[in-house]
Amino acid sequence: MEKNIVVTLGMIAVLVFSLVFSAPQAYSYDAQHYYSRGNEYNENGEYEKAIREYERAIQANPNHPEIYYNMGSAYSDLGNYREAIKNYNKALSLDPNYADAYNNLGWVYDNGLGQYQEAIPYYKKAIEKNSYQDKAYFNLANVYEKLGDRQNAILYLEKGVEKHPSNYPAFNQLGNYYFSDGEYDKAIDYYQKTIDIKPDTAAAYSNIGLAYNAQGEYQKAIAYFERAIELDPASLKSYLELGHAYYQLGDYQKAHEYYLEALEVDPEDAQGNYALGFSYEAIEEYENAKESFRKAKELFQQEGDEEGVDEAEQQIKRLEDINLDMDPDEKKIYYEIIEAYYGMPLDATEEDGEKVYKEVAEKHGLSVEELQAIEKRGTGLTLTKKEWGVLRDLHKRYELLPENPTKERFIQIYRETADKYGLSVLEVQELEFRETALWSQMEDEWF
Repeated sequence: MEKNIVVTLGMIAVLVFSLVFSAPQAYSYDAQHYYSRGNEYNENGEYEKAIREYERAIQANPNHPEIYYNMGSAYSDLGNYREAIKNYNKALSLDPNYADAYNNLGWVYDNGLGQYQEAIPYYKKAIEKNSYQDKAYFNLANVYEKLGDRQNAILYLEKGVEKHPSNYPAFNQLGNYYFSDGEYDKAIDYYQKTIDIKPDTAAAYSNIGLAYNAQGEYQKAIAYFERAIELDPASLKSYLELGHAYYQLGDYQKAHEYYLEALEVDPEDAQGNYALGFSYEAIEEYENAKESFRKAKELFQQEGDEEGVDEAEQQIKRLEDINLDMDPDEKKIYYEIIEAYYGMPLDATEEDGEKVYKEVAEKHGLSVEELQAIEKRGTGLTLTKKEWGVLRDLHKRYELLPENPTKERFIQIYRETADKYGLSVLEVQELEFRETALWSQMEDEWF
């Protein structure tokens, strides 16, 4: 149950609260003195002291918006949003064109109060007052994303980078949006722009690797994950995804090594322990595989991830049902069952499945119950019944492809199958690869 999550840079939603340090004209000496002291305290995170100094500055000269603006920022950092709003509005009453004050009001409603719709007009007003107000573009994109409006989120990010082409976190975020929409080539273009601006951005290399993994271009992915690790040796995600790439290429030992390295970064990572279970199984260390899945289950429980718990339990049960000494004749029957599954149409019903059982059972003089017992033993050796169902659907969709299908059409098929079963595209691709390896093993061992 690998969750494929692209890496954010953590710099979009917080591009706010820049303090004004220069003293405006016409400050009295006392006002300037208190104002400067307030800024020093504010910069050092001593917000209550900063507020006291700003109040003294206002007593000396109450007509300068910058004092109210910085005091609003101090109140906001203390979580006192009512006073923050009051001071930002006072700053705007003194200077109606104060773009940063509009932006920060938007931020308070957005991130402080969670009132997303109320934040939008303030962000837009900031842009209206200063079209080069970079913070407002990116904050507006974020609030639209929170509201589920991806189209406007992308629109304002693209407007923002047009005005500020050196803002590499925005390019990375655009890549993330296109990645989550399955537009991997576009995502790669934006991640590459991030690297062009700031070549040491490990997250962008890792995200390009993820995009290539999603397209099945594992060799290309490997180079980017390796570079991401060079830049950030503590990147858990890069180690895990590098392991996935090697797993897909059939180099299970290499995959295993990278999963172990990921767990050196964080031994308590649920996904890492879950992946390690598969690599232990691939190198035929079944007891270690079960132990890794048990650890993953425990960690998923701690995280409250019910889906993860169910998936880990399924893998433990499957391994406990393994029978490596399964009778050769039973293996052939099991092979027949799977072939019969593949022969079923895409819209097959439960009744169609029962018919398959009866036909194979009658052919071999077995009861349906005896056939199900054989399937259970065989499934323990290979994949779960649900996983075979996923693969059957995938192959049926392949049969509907036109001649010379495009790469985009293949990606669409993966996405359709993934959506039907509540999986990620990479999980479907992983199943397909495991299937190929298993057929090869079956042919070598059984016939």
